[in-house]
Amino acid sequence: MPELPEVNRLVDSLREEMLGKRISEVEVSDDAFVFKYAAPEQFVQEMTRRRITGISRRGCVVYMELDGKGDMPVFELGQDTMFQIRGHRAMSTYSSKRGPAEVGPWPPKGMKFIMHLHSEEDREQVLVAYLDPRQQSRIHFCGDPLKEPPISNLGSDPLLDMLSVEKFEEMLRRRRMGTKSLLTDRTIIAGIGDWLADEILYHARIHPEERSHRLSSEQIRILHEQIGAICTTAVQKPDCSKYPKDWIFHFRDGRKPKWKLQLPDGSPASIQIMLRGGRHSYYVKELQTRSDVQEEFEYSSSITRKRKAGDDDAGEPAAKKVRL
Repeated sequence: MPELPEVNRLVDSLREEMLGKRISEVEVSDDAFVFKYAAPEQFVQEMTRRRITGISRRGCVVYMELDGKGDMPVFELGQDTMFQIRGHRAMSTYSSKRGPAEVGPWPPKGMKFIMHLHSEEDREQVLVAYLDPRQQSRIHFCGDPLKEPPISNLGSDPLLDMLSVEKFEEMLRRRRMGTKSLLTDRTIIAGIGDWLADEILYHARIHPEERSHRLSSEQIRILHEQIGAICTTAVQKPDCSKYPKDWIFHFRDGRKPKWKLQLPDGSPASIQIMLRGGRHSYYVKELQTRSDVQEEFEYSSSITRKRKAGDDDAGEPAAKKVRL
């Protein structure tokens, strides 16, 4: 799923193109997955002849505010969800470029709806298509988006209303879970996915699987600080290649930058890839060590002893580590 920086850039782009315009017509593709919570007929009825007065996000969920009576559209974005203005390249959660596109078919492939927009001053129409070729997104209609699901089910937003460090520590003490799992649980903190969590934990010097209740108060203070710092920096730099060179982000997914990630003493860092539950975690073994390994071993052993004979292979597979 897209993460907070990508969604924030998309929202900024949509505001530039759509804010203040009125929806004169809506074309809809009948898709039972994307329109699982809002029938296509309802979408057309609710959107037509209303003006877009606001476009916002909470976590990675985007919602629009419309004038007049009726509900507001809420978009849970998928990995490949895009908006495309006719005559321009698509605006995805991974690119804010909006220059002229190559000539291609219209409507674009994967189209779920098209809005016909016009401003009060200029009657020239702008066509905006919503694309989701993998059918991962979900569209909702809410009377009050912030007080209804899916947004009401989200936890704190790192940039909008992050918990105070005191409340953050209280929350971590109540939970027995890996710190990365906690950071990526959107019911706890909304907007942080794999790469953001890895970056935050690397700069906080915390192992991804360190149990949250075992962290010291100082570790929690630094973690809280890094959540804000990393998310803020990522949002402020629309081009991810401009992220600071000491970010582990540059070494993800097979990237090979011209520089090496170094330890504080100048020696090369050993970047590890851990596979757990189908998700990859990147960390530096010299700086991110676990303090709760023995406790985890004893806990896992007690669970294993309780299993019935023949069920020993039913547990979660061990983490796979690969050195880059």
